[in-house]
Amino acid sequence: MKSLEDKHRLDMSSHDDAVSPIVGTMLLVAITVVLGAAIWIIVANLSKDGPSSAPNVLLVQDERQGHLTSPTTNVYADWSHIRLISSADAHFALNGVASLSSRALPADQAVAASLGYDRVDASDYLDFCVVGVSGPATVKTVYDDPSQRENALLQEVPFAAVRPCL
Repeated sequence: MKSLEDKHRLDMSSHDDAVSPIVGTMLLVAITVVLGAAIWIIVANLSKDGPSSAPNVLLVQDERQGHLTSPTTNVYADWSHIRLISSADAHFALNGVASLSSRALPADQAVAASLGYDRVDASDYLDFCVVGVSGPATVKTVYDDPSQRENALLQEVPFAAVRPCL
């Protein structure tokens, strides 16, 4: 007669599987789903169009009165999202000379730099002239993107003197 210990060894040797085939299959499917979801999230984030914050648009004041120039191209920024705010009643032109017939820029009111889509390219410039006599003025550039909750102040440029509009 076999001892109880021998019977127990026989029972253990006949059940060598660590997990059943059904549990193993379920584990493989779960791992595949998790890996697939992770890869999908990574690929979806890589294909997004542009940055989620305001682009870095730098406008440099040059030696001419009331003239700002963009030294670099920014593929994520366009002039239609850039709002201008002047401390004085002024007129401005994008890539042209400002005059009384240019777009008006009333004091302390935000006005779009462009009415259409125009990417900010290197050597683009804004030209300003003030209504009345020449004098100091400050121009703020604000990035206004409808997909963002808040507008971002890009920069504030003080001019010692801006030429009068003709």
